[in-house]
Amino acid sequence: ILLHGGDQSRLEEELNQTRAAFAILMIGTNDAERSDVERYTRELNEIVRRVLAHNMVLVLSTIPDQLSSPAAGELGRRINEVIRRVAFGCTQRNS
Repeated sequence: ILLHGGDQSRLEEELNQTRAAFAILMIGTNDAERSDVERYTRELNEIVRRVLAHNMVLVLSTIPDQLSSPAAGELGRRINEVIRRVAFGCTQRNS
């Protein structure tokens, strides 16, 4: 939902209106119940790209352990690994 609408998306609207210097992003808790890792990875990379395009300092946070089911727990672990990889990729591009 954040990305729907391209340059007119809720995310872009928020980024343009706030003009913040920092962004703290913890996204994925709900995805651990109803998404897949490939889609999550694509969408997280796009959100990160858009935030960084606004010259903001981005802090990525992993999600809490998912205890609702073994499947959600495994998906949560995989999502956290994606978050770590994306964060590491950001630090490599900026060093």
